[in-house]
Amino acid sequence: MFDDALGLFQAMPERNVVSWNAMIGGHSQTGHNEEAVNLFVEMLREGFVPSQSTFPCAMSAAANIAALGMGRSFHACAIKFFLGPLWHVCCQFSGQFLRKMWKYGR
Repeated sequence: MFDDALGLFQAMPERNVVSWNAMIGGHSQTGHNEEAVNLFVEMLREGFVPSQSTFPCAMSAAANIAALGMGRSFHACAIKFFLGPLWHVCCQFSGQFLRKMWKYGR
């Protein structure tokens, strides 16, 4: 199923933040966390600005694979893009990330 979705995504002539979110969220929610993290990084490299929906999935995926450094980077990225009305969202998800890191002993 993910191979089909990824194939369609890669064949898209134009991607947008919604298509990126669908891929990142789909991977993250089904336990394909490393792939979700990689897609998020690729999204940034291609110059797309994440939306408020992007970060919860990306940060959750980073937490699930115990990637503390990556989670910190995502948190910094969220602050950079949304240091305003969405600050509480960033704090909420960074708190969840830190709790998972503590649980895994990192």
